[in-house]
Amino acid sequence: MSRVRALAANVGLAGGAVLAVLLVAEGTLRAVGFRPERHLTRIRLTNAADLTVRANALVLDCYPSDPSGSFDVALGDESVRRRYAAEGVRGLERAAEFPHALEFRYNSRGFREKEFPPRRPGVRRLVVVGDSFTEGQGAREADTYVRRLEGLLNADEPGTWEVLNLGWRALDFPKLRETFDHALDLEPDVVLFGMVLNDGERSAAFDRQWPVLNDWIMVRRPPETPSLLRPRLVSFVHDRLETSRIARDTTRWYRDMYGPANAEGWQRTREDLRAMRQAADRRGVPLVVALWPLLVDLEKDYPFGDVHEKIARVCERSSIPFTDLLPVLRGRPTPSLWAHPADWHPNALAHRLVAEALAPRVRAPAAPR
Repeated sequence: MSRVRALAANVGLAGGAVLAVLLVAEGTLRAVGFRPERHLTRIRLTNAADLTVRANALVLDCYPSDPSGSFDVALGDESVRRRYAAEGVRGLERAAEFPHALEFRYNSRGFREKEFPPRRPGVRRLVVVGDSFTEGQGAREADTYVRRLEGLLNADEPGTWEVLNLGWRALDFPKLRETFDHALDLEPDVVLFGMVLNDGERSAAFDRQWPVLNDWIMVRRPPETPSLLRPRLVSFVHDRLETSRIARDTTRWYRDMYGPANAEGWQRTREDLRAMRQAADRRGVPLVVALWPLLVDLEKDYPFGDVHEKIARVCERSSIPFTDLLPVLRGRPTPSLWAHPADWHPNALAHRLVAEALAPRVRAPAAPR
């Protein structure tokens, strides 16, 4: 009987110790005001009928904060709001919640660019094709790698280069092929395709997995409503488990996009790249492919290095000059390259580093006409 009592006493002591640790942990989390980190994503305001209308539209991407000081439209200023209201932008009453904005002015063909001018004698033309990384989501137009490329190419001989931006957010293959055809119609001396890992084609079955994932670009986890009754320790453990699951599933999804799980889509992506090279060859226009890394884990174990190698091999076999931008950004603190904690598009620093790496690559194949 004494052994039973001793065992019960030991169990009680152990349980009490565990309970004490849990209470201390709960008290500490409450004392520091712990809440799972969540960030409101940006909203978009437009003067067009809706956001699907881009031709000649004015759009504001509005954020709740500006951690890097690069969002140059201060919607908290009443005079600024009046100016945009006069241009027909609707929804400005939300500026109190999303006071930091970037301006996007689209031309008559829906690109974040001036109207495309006719060719000028003696001026070489670079046309850049891509998705939101090329359009410059999360960056001022002047800070995009497209505009910085133009400045770098003209640094020694001002006025000898023009660079046109055919970036279009959320555009993937095969739609990117259509944009590439538009680029060739502009009579370029060289075309640069700024590829991102989410550009690949996907089979219908594979694509249905997308909604359950964060995409390592836009963070869409909803804010957690605090409750006095919900233990902070439960929130902490749940957040860590959910974060780990999302990271695992998202990483697997991107890797699978370029493997057997998406064999049909990956085959079509390879065909898209080859078809772009063939179309460029028919026009006598050099094509350069530059692959952006996703801005995740750049300072340690970037999870998609082997995917970059697969795409590089496809370009090599198709005789497409290829630049991997991973070495350009690798080793830097990843958040230092984000536009915002909820928007992992490249910021001004990332665009500048990429432009500096690409300038010599696009200069080499272009010759004056």
